[in-house]
Amino acid sequence: MIKIKPVPFSLSVSAVSFLLFIGFGSFVNHYSKSYERKIKEVKREQNFAAERLQMAHSEIQRQKRRADSLQVVAEASSREEILWTARALYSETHRTEEMWYVGWVIRNRFESGFRGESYKSVILHPKQFSAFNKGNPKRDYYLSLEPTDAFQNGTWHDALQVAKTVVDAPLVYNPLPKDTFFFYSERSMEGRRHPVWRYNLTQVGVDGIENRRFRFLRGSQYSQTTATAR
Repeated sequence: MIKIKPVPFSLSVSAVSFLLFIGFGSFVNHYSKSYERKIKEVKREQNFAAERLQMAHSEIQRQKRRADSLQVVAEASSREEILWTARALYSETHRTEEMWYVGWVIRNRFESGFRGESYKSVILHPKQFSAFNKGNPKRDYYLSLEPTDAFQNGTWHDALQVAKTVVDAPLVYNPLPKDTFFFYSERSMEGRRHPVWRYNLTQVGVDGIENRRFRFLRGSQYSQTTATAR
């Protein structure tokens, strides 16, 4: 008969402890992986919610831009002062910050009756805004621009918006002295940096606009017949 020796108590305890440790480790590992899966699911849901929120925000902005476009198009369609000012702005620059100052030169001329009694006559006055001079190859294009073109041309929409803002703004918002009737761009000068007529005028300091792109000028030039806007 084979006799089985009893296992020492301490060894039994060690074995049980080992099994418990293995079992607990497996339990922790199982729930740890389950927790990680839950975390990943929550993050995926958060990312999805953030994407949906961004899409909704973009749609709201798109609808707002469309509403703004409809409003400015409607205004420009019924008010020629906005349309003609926008045509002049668009012909001079595609940068809105520059359109703002050019627009106020036009507004100053209109308010003073300098070379025109309406926005249209100010802009079409001979040898003032070069895009509208007869013989300019782009003249017909600028004259053909209509408010509804804003739906396909974002920069033209900006010009309409700036034109409306300038035309309707209280004079207190004029960033230029009221006798600032002239501007020119060195980029458009052929063979020289400055036009001859600018030396009798005073340059107006304008923040954020490079001199190379635009210089704005003031002076009592009501009787001068040779000075042009640019």
